Amino acid sequence: MGNNKIYYLSHIFIIVTLIIGFVSCKKDESPGNRILVSGIIKNVSAGENTGVFIEEEFPESTTTSSPVVKGSRQIVRGGSLVLQIQPLDLSDQILIGISELTDTACNYLNVGFYEQAKGYFSVDLNEAALKSAKGHRQNVPEISLEKIHLVRSMANNNNKSLHFEGGVYFLIISFYEINQFNSFYIKIATKSSNGISKVYIHKIMVNGMAGFSNNLQVSLNWAFPVDIDLHLETPDGNDIYYGTPIGQNGGMLDLDSNPACKIDDINNENITWGNYAPANGSYKVRADLWSACNSYGPFPYVVTVNNKGNVTTYTGEFVPSDETFGAAYSGRLIATFDFTK
Repeated sequence: MGNNKIYYLSHIFIIVTLIIGFVSCKKDESPGNRILVSGIIKNVSAGENTGVFIEEEFPESTTTSSPVVKGSRQIVRGGSLVLQIQPLDLSDQILIGISELTDTACNYLNVGFYEQAKGYFSVDLNEAALKSAKGHRQNVPEISLEKIHLVRSMANNNNKSLHFEGGVYFLIISFYEINQFNSFYIKIATKSSNGISKVYIHKIMVNGMAGFSNNLQVSLNWAFPVDIDLHLETPDGNDIYYGTPIGQNGGMLDLDSNPACKIDDINNENITWGNYAPANGSYKVRADLWSACNSYGPFPYVVTVNNKGNVTTYTGEFVPSDETFGAAYSGRLIATFDFTK
């Protein structure tokens, strides 16, 4: 009988704990507790254009179509995200907001901690932003030429005008170290003379295996199911990469994605020293398209280097012919920098 009492009491305790957790993790939309998008996203850019933060509510949609968005659904703490975006009309701006934030404490219950962060970023789209994205339509199979002709034909039959830009934009989103949140939804819309598009929702998970470091951290993010490898050559000549993930004098590759085309859809790699100080000297960052994994290109990527709190991003793209199946010291030189304790 005593054992049954303990059994029932333990179950009551668990139920009460879950109820308390549920109440404490309920969605909070009160104005005084709204998180600013600018406190999570550090910067947004498309080509040479940098986003402007607007501390207002995310605009309401006035049209029924949404942009086509491709990209990873994971990020590393302190890293960046590259998204490929194709508006369906002659858009002037891309709008970026955040909703449904979930913090670490509430993750077990899968309950949103905040309904929507306040404010949004607006990125102007002009020839400077489009220049680096011409000819990338093949990456968006949903928008085939047949469908374009069909939609245009339907518009003409209805005596309605239809604009289709056909341009593809690489959007780079850089994040602060997100200690509190482990998942959220990025809201993406475009603005044109026709109005505000329907919002596209892109769920993001913060990868729990990748470490963050304010000493030295180098991360890589890319948009498609291919195998891109991150390499970091240290001052002693050691190459930290998938073949030697732990450096001879510190540093570790703690995240290796899509190895040998075993697609895990993480699309991030990360090298960090954690709380340890790296050796003084010159470092070389490389990105290597190990394999295109039978995908069409180009494949946009972003490399983020955090050198003692000074963060720099480098963007580029690979095409299938760039694949190397390489080992140590392979790939494209992205950056060279010095570290001093």
